[in-house]
Amino acid sequence: MCFFAKTEEALHVSLKVLESPETYPGLPSRPDAKVLLRIWRYAAHLQSCYIVSECPDGLFLRRLTRTNLTNDFYGSETPLEQGGFARLSAELDKIHIPPFLISESFGLDGTTCGIEKERFAGKARLERWDAPKAWGDLQKWHARTLEVFESALPGNTAAEQTRDAR
Repeated sequence: MCFFAKTEEALHVSLKVLESPETYPGLPSRPDAKVLLRIWRYAAHLQSCYIVSECPDGLFLRRLTRTNLTNDFYGSETPLEQGGFARLSAELDKIHIPPFLISESFGLDGTTCGIEKERFAGKARLERWDAPKAWGDLQKWHARTLEVFESALPGNTAAEQTRDAR
């Protein structure tokens, strides 16, 4: 197998782990959790995914981060205040964008950002590499929400099981 195939396979496995922070073995298992919101920012050197989960004992915010240099994963979690999340969610619900206005830009390096929101009746997911100007309000919400989440979260916890799974 060539180097690029190995690298692409490792990236695929890593993205699968990042897509499911709720199953990260370095943090408490929450089998009754329902993921309400997932947002991510995947830069070339560092990828992070955040979820807000509704559990019987309240809301929880979880972050899962992967570093490209070492391919290690780190997780962090904290209870989340219902009112703060309700405000962020309401702000997101008010944003209007043309969803199929996709940039024609091309590059080899950059940052992919995304948002996924789920309710009983359905799910919405938007992902972008280079967002069009018409998505400015969404970009601002995304950046502001990441700041709020980062300020609420404690440090990271490594999971040896994740490292061994690669």
